[in-house]
Parts: sequence; C-alpha cells; structure tokens
Amino acid sequence: MVPVLFLVTLIVFFVIRLKGDPIAQLAPVDLLSQEEIEELRRAYGFDRPVIVQYVEFLRHLARGDFGESFRYRQPAFGLVVERLPKTAQLAGAAVVVAWLVALPLGVVAAVRRNSWIDLLATGVSVIGRGLPNYWLGIMLILVFSVSLRWLPVSGSDTLAHMVLPAVTLGVGLATTLTRLVRSSLLEVIRQDYMTTARAKGLAGGTVIMKHGLRNALIPVLTLFGLQVAWLMGGVVIVEQVFAWAGMGQLVVKAVFTRDMAIVQAGVFVFAVIVMTANLLVDAFYTVLDPRIRYE
Repeated sequence: MVPVLFLVTLIVFFVIRLKGDPIAQLAPVDLLSQEEIEELRRAYGFDRPVIVQYVEFLRHLARGDFGESFRYRQPAFGLVVERLPKTAQLAGAAVVVAWLVALPLGVVAAVRRNSWIDLLATGVSVIGRGLPNYWLGIMLILVFSVSLRWLPVSGSDTLAHMVLPAVTLGVGLATTLTRLVRSSLLEVIRQDYMTTARAKGLAGGTVIMKHGLRNALIPVLTLFGLQVAWLMGGVVIVEQVFAWAGMGQLVVKAVFTRDMAIVQAGVFVFAVIVMTANLLVDAFYTVLDPRIRYE
C-alpha cells in the first residue's frame, strides 16, 4: 500500500500543477504588481523548484499535514475528514443496495438457467451497466421527486435524502455483481461435490446456499474489491447530482477552483479507502474458504 500511495501523491501533485500558475486562483493577478505576485509565491512556496515543493509536501504529509485550503483558509485534511462520514454513509448504503439486488437475482438466474427470469436478469444487468450514473440519477429525480414527490430532490440531511443517491450508485454496482454471481454459481453447480450433496438427500435450497453460493462468492468478492474504485468514482458524480455534502462534492469544487491542498488530501483519502477495501476482501477469503490461509 505504501508504494501505491506514494505514486498517487506523486501523480496528483504534478498533474494538478499542469493547468498553470496557482497564484491566479489566490488573487486577481491583473490588479497586483509584479512584486506583490512574487511575494505571494514566496509565501506559499511556489517560487521554489517543483521537486523541492514535492519533497516539502511529503515531509508535511508524514505528519498528516496536506496544507491549508486556499478557499476555506483551514487545514485541507480536516475539511476532507469532516466530509468523510457523509461519503461513507452513501457508499455503504449503495453497497447494501447492490448486494440485496445482486445476490438473489444472480442465484435465481443461475438456478433457473435459460428461463425468462434468467434472460430478464441478464438483459437488465447489461442495460443497467451501460447507464451513466448522472443520467440515472437525473431520471430518478424526475420520477420520484418531481413527478411523484415521494422523495427530496437533493440534500443530505435525512435518510430520505439518501434513498435516490444510494439506489443510483447501487444499481450500477449490482448489475456487474449479478452477472458474476450467476456465472460463478453456474460453474460451481456442475462440480462433483454438489452432485454428492444432492445424492445424500439434501434439499435443493440447502445445496445451493450452503455448499454452492459460499464457493461461488470468492470470485465475486474479488471483483467487488476492484469495483470499490469504480464506486468511489461514482460517489464523486452522484454527490454532485444530488448535492450530497460529502467528500466527493468537496473535491470536485476544489478541482474547479484549483484548491490544490484539498484535491491532494481528497485523492489520498480515496486511495486509502480503495486499498483498505481490497485488503479486507483478501482477508475475508479465509472466512469463505477455510483452505485459504495467510502467513
């Protein structure tokens, strides 16, 4: 994780500086004298070589200091962490929605292979995966908020505000997981130990749920770990659509205003979340399959 985080900080640090002089975001440079502009550069350390700035950034990063936000005049890391619980709530709700849809739908599609349920589940999964998050979110707002007036249009104050953004994110994740649950379970169903379990007289549901699904979930969890990165990218977009006051919305605004400290802190936290999720998925393999052990 350490080399990956180092690479993330390196890329973000240099890419965000490609747009031009950051001093232009701090003050109206056309109204300042050259001496005043240079004084600002010295104050923020922009007069030094970029490599030196990066080394200084790493030195402060080791203490958890990402610098001060240009816009809010507060420590950037504190601002990001303050928004983190809202983003965690939204992402967690989306994951719950995704698994509640994907598991039963994928299992039924595999057990009823080539039936109308299987064809419907597969078709909906393919179509759902192709829908952009922002478009799906807008359609849900038009139907459930504008037309039916069942749910609020935007905001992040109550559980009702979470429903539409969580469904928007969860549907995209569920479409991928449903197809993999189906294909993985179909492969497991053909195994000899599944035939033996049926021959012993176990009920069909017990064979599928206790012996089949447990083994079928290993590749599904692998894909889920990879999809966490997609989920974090979706959070950024969905938070904008629904005005959800989370970390993603904060980072997007920081990108447009070139608030470099917040962008760097936000991307770093996103990277930590993604890698931690993958680490937990790897560890959870041992729960599903006792034969897997880590030394």
